[in-house]
Amino acid sequence: MLAVQLLVQNMLYDISQTSLPWDRVDESVLARPRRWTDGHITRFMVILGPVSTIFDVVAFLLMWFVFHATGTTASGAVDPTSQHLFQTGWFLVGICTQVMVVHMIRTEKIPFIQSTAARPVLWASAAAIAVALVLPVVPFTAAAFSFVAPPATFYPWLLATVLAYCLLTQWVKTRYIRRWHEWL
Repeated sequence: MLAVQLLVQNMLYDISQTSLPWDRVDESVLARPRRWTDGHITRFMVILGPVSTIFDVVAFLLMWFVFHATGTTASGAVDPTSQHLFQTGWFLVGICTQVMVVHMIRTEKIPFIQSTAARPVLWASAAAIAVALVLPVVPFTAAAFSFVAPPATFYPWLLATVLAYCLLTQWVKTRYIRRWHEWL
């Protein structure tokens, strides 16, 4: 991604996270508070961190092989539109998974089914994703941030990728809890 795209992604994510003070905590967490240690946080990062890396690679493969956003033309010439499509796809996968992971890790339970974030968190998350999805299709913001409107066929792939990310994160979380008998 371009630096400006990373900054936009970080700004959208950071603004959405300002709603977290209004979130509610599961009763089970309040009943049994936990002490955080460096080792606990490190273990959490080492176990869960690779999931995001896997989906960065999935985004790369999706943009390269499915949408042929290779950055070059068939003759090997540089193709800025193709580069911008690749960056746009990575931006959208990145912001959607970044926002969704907060819902995945905020509870030991199944998010949205057994435990749902407070309305301000839900609205802020939805707003961040909605703004991110609109930026590449509005001519002014697309030009300002070097985005290209993805083809309509991109969006089902985006949804499938984000859903797979959430499912894998939930699966890793479940295994983590079984192994160490605790979550955050």
